[in-house]
Amino acid sequence: MSIEFVDKGRFVKAILDDRHPVPFPEPPARTTLKEGASFLFGRERELEILEELFENAVKSGKPKLSYIQGKQGVGKSSLVSWFVQTKKKESPNSIFLVPIETTTDGGAYEFRHFYSNCFETLFQSKAIHAIGSRLFVKILELMEKNLTKNEFETILARLKLTSNDYLDLKREPSHALELANRNQTFLNQLTRSFEEQFHSIYPELPTMNFDFIITIWYSMFKNPETFRAIRALQGKGEFENFKIEHEHNAQNVFRDFIEILDWVFPSSVILIVMDHLEAGIANPDKVYNNLYSFLLSFRNMKKVAIILSGTYDAFHSIEEVWKDDMNQQITSWADKFFIGLNPLDANVVIQIVSKYLQDYWSNFSLTAPSHNPLFPFSNDAVDYIYRFTRTDLRRTLELLHGLFRSYRATNQVIELKGLFDAFKMFRKKQGYVALSIDEARLLKNKMMSSTIQDHSRSKKLEQQMFRLLKAFSKQSSHISNVMHEPKLGLLKPDIYFEVGDSLQETRRVAIEIKLYRVSRVIPSNELKKTHDLLRTGKIDYLIWYSNKPLDLMKFKLEPQLKERIGLVRELTQNELGYAALIFFHDQLFDELPTDLIPELFMHAGIDIQQIRNMALQLPPNKGIRQPSEPLVSVQTFLEENNDEVEEWSEILDVDNEQERLKKSIQKQIRKKSSQTRVYVTTILKMLKKEGFDLIRDYGEDQAFNMVLNTARDMGFRVTPKQIQFQ
Repeated sequence: MSIEFVDKGRFVKAILDDRHPVPFPEPPARTTLKEGASFLFGRERELEILEELFENAVKSGKPKLSYIQGKQGVGKSSLVSWFVQTKKKESPNSIFLVPIETTTDGGAYEFRHFYSNCFETLFQSKAIHAIGSRLFVKILELMEKNLTKNEFETILARLKLTSNDYLDLKREPSHALELANRNQTFLNQLTRSFEEQFHSIYPELPTMNFDFIITIWYSMFKNPETFRAIRALQGKGEFENFKIEHEHNAQNVFRDFIEILDWVFPSSVILIVMDHLEAGIANPDKVYNNLYSFLLSFRNMKKVAIILSGTYDAFHSIEEVWKDDMNQQITSWADKFFIGLNPLDANVVIQIVSKYLQDYWSNFSLTAPSHNPLFPFSNDAVDYIYRFTRTDLRRTLELLHGLFRSYRATNQVIELKGLFDAFKMFRKKQGYVALSIDEARLLKNKMMSSTIQDHSRSKKLEQQMFRLLKAFSKQSSHISNVMHEPKLGLLKPDIYFEVGDSLQETRRVAIEIKLYRVSRVIPSNELKKTHDLLRTGKIDYLIWYSNKPLDLMKFKLEPQLKERIGLVRELTQNELGYAALIFFHDQLFDELPTDLIPELFMHAGIDIQQIRNMALQLPPNKGIRQPSEPLVSVQTFLEENNDEVEEWSEILDVDNEQERLKKSIQKQIRKKSSQTRVYVTTILKMLKKEGFDLIRDYGEDQAFNMVLNTARDMGFRVTPKQIQFQ
């Protein structure tokens, strides 16, 4: 259906306006932890886990450790940065982010390097100003409490602070910067007063380094020594008596800093995020051993939450380096939280694309039409593009960015009104189109949609197959007499054709096509036609083409006739995808070259050459005059096979493919739940025997994640490789 709305031309003009940047991020479309995400959709559950991590770090006396795992571009950095932004909005001084990028040599995990990076980040974010100002006010409050009124008023006078100034500071400590910058002697008087009264207030102070506190103050207020103080805090120089000289010294100063932070902001956390751990795979022994030592240096520090973020390959490599004892030491001091990031649901990606476009339209005072806020794309088009990229959001945004650029280059907007427009835009090639797994699944789902009746679906596929087979017969000397529903006596097979090299060797072949969405079994009347066509000798060879297996009915047919039936199994997901390609042939292609039709049929589950060979191996079918035993109904079959009733009932009752997969995963996990633990690879092997090859269909990362998330939802603990039951 074409998109129509008022002033459509204004939207087209806006798309072609190169004075404004393209609405989608320019490749590589990635979020950094420092810049942060502008919005986040579809990660509510993961945000709850991070919130739990934060709360535990605030309340507990030991650090917390979280693993965030997922393929590149799945949104790990976006998740963390959005969480940090949200916490800062709720409470500006609740969380202090220190991002660390993994290097190939492990240098990022030397503590002095981390310490320097930490304070550089604190200065860039102005966090050190908030901490130092609050520290100044807290110390003034201790002086007020422990000194006489006259002594305290003397100190305020030295600092040139009135009583009102002091009350204002208690309400809003950040005003300390303004007051200090008005007073040239402020820092010297502050240092002198603190030094004089240190012993008076020391009993109520946390364990702190005096020189460290003075250096913090000099670094945050404008004075001639500010630069030297900042450099010293970053571990790159010396200020007065403060200097970072070695690894152990850096660790001690960082502990002092944690003590200060805990005192001035009791509900705050230092969040250390080590991103892109996969960079260490190039040199795993050095990088991940350094990472191990680095993590252990935090074992006695509170107010710290650490997030390790990387691909599944990175965590597999880490486990190879961290042997049992090393893993045990990490586990003994830090509670671990696991977050496995699955690719976003396609509907969420549509929301994300819509958000980018809505922000873009606002530049032109435009409001996107409610029936298509994604103009010039449709929901189906975005859904397809996302699946085409193997559910990679980053790659999807890059493709959309490229489309906008191409519109501007050609000065023409090509609308993607649906799945087929997107398919032709990205996948149409000269000649044959090879489908990816996701494309096959998407096309299959489109063909099996509830908007199409079973009868209409089967009839349309019959017609398309007939047309393609008819076209191919003109090029092939092995196929002749192709007909759609010819009357053979009282029977009409869906498609009839003849194969052979000569008139004497010709064999009659029929294809029965029935695709069911609602029916759980093949109706007996459809099977009766199969029997009659063979028993009366009207055909020599029959192909049953269906998404339901023929032998579910356990129907009885004479042995010499059974061998004349081909493809009695149900079609695979991939074959149904190619069947859908045939089904939608006219909408997708103007014409398909006839010499490629056999390859298309073969991918769809019908190998014409194999059919010809099988048919010619059989003698002509003269039929059987005496009818055999009647067909057995499903109910009778189940009653006669009591030991299989439960298993068959489960298969027949579950119509939804994803629900079947979920139930099967749960079933295999329960089988192993009497053990202490089970490896995910074991569950995947069990599923493969059941017909679900998750690694083939989804890739290893997502397959692992599907099993782990299902186990977590069932209440079991998980690690990157195992499910733990006890």
